[in-house]
Amino acid sequence: GAVAGAAADRVAVALKVAQERAMCIMLDLFTSGLVAMLRSATGGGVRVFDAHPYGTISYPFTVVHDLGGPATTGPPMLGDGADVAVLYQLDHVGRKRAEAQELERRCRDRIVQSDSAGGFLHPIVVTGWRCSERTTDSFLGVNPEGKTPQQVFVARSRYVIRWTPA
Repeated sequence: GAVAGAAADRVAVALKVAQERAMCIMLDLFTSGLVAMLRSATGGGVRVFDAHPYGTISYPFTVVHDLGGPATTGPPMLGDGADVAVLYQLDHVGRKRAEAQELERRCRDRIVQSDSAGGFLHPIVVTGWRCSERTTDSFLGVNPEGKTPQQVFVARSRYVIRWTPA
């Protein structure tokens, strides 16, 4: 009784740890795919960073933050396994308000634009997964941060990106 219960508890803990590791790996794959798409699609020398800016900073730039997920979202839309969704926040940073707003618009267009067949104009490539839905969750406005002469403007937007197994 007690030995079997303890063994079952250890198995349950090990399973939970394995599931958390798998979710972290999935989240990294999805985020890397989004960052790669934005880097290739925005053009014009725009820098896109994954969670933290690094290297020499030049303006404007975008920072991609995963805010939650991947969370299972029910039966698949396009495949055989359960869909997952990830909430992202993009911080678009410019030295001028117009720079931040323009970068937000360019990234939003790349994320949600569809082609004439109803697919996404700019695919996010993640091996073993298909991006089944991309929606704008919210636009949080443009806010100044810091004081002159270091002041920057940050336009924040959030997106939900849903994935289904390929």
